[in-house]
Amino acid sequence: NDTAVLNYSFLQTSMCHRLLPINRSSTTPKIALSFTRATKQTHKHTQGVSAAFSAPLLGSIPVTHRGISNQVVMCTGYGRDNTSPDLIRYHEEQTVVFLMAVGRLRELCRNLVSKAGYPKDTPVGIVERAGCPEQRTVVGTMDTIADLAERYDVKPPSTIVVGEVVNVLLTEEDYDSFGGEEGVVVGGGGVISGVADWQSYFGQ
Repeated sequence: NDTAVLNYSFLQTSMCHRLLPINRSSTTPKIALSFTRATKQTHKHTQGVSAAFSAPLLGSIPVTHRGISNQVVMCTGYGRDNTSPDLIRYHEEQTVVFLMAVGRLRELCRNLVSKAGYPKDTPVGIVERAGCPEQRTVVGTMDTIADLAERYDVKPPSTIVVGEVVNVLLTEEDYDSFGGEEGVVVGGGGVISGVADWQSYFGQ
């Protein structure tokens, strides 16, 4: 509701004001430690896993797969001063993961095809709100994914995966199990749909 949004906004702003004076050039673990000290909270430091790896897997997309992809490149969707980032040339056995790029998806796909040599039928997957109850996986190709993202109103936070691995684990049953809509797999394709399922999947 509106109250919750306002409270969250206030907390986020308050946290930023506390963090900035503490350490403007710190790495993430130091920031977390400094924040907990400044707010006098108890803390336990745990190494995290990047969304570049966890989000695709939650959406049933492995970033590497034997015989399909043997390398992973991680990129952001925006370069310095809001410019487009330099793009990696196409390689058949390569996966590219884009973070913070859904806002310029159409431009990104156009540049990948025209400037980096990607075939128009290269598979592309978008994992939206990975690990949340509302998680969706939207799957298309370099030629169709921007239209699909608009059609299904894909919003940040979303992780974009480009490469043949997108279709490795997804099957027709994955689509049929969640409404059968073209290009959309809801809930991680029925393999891993959130943190609770993630833990049970690995027997934790």
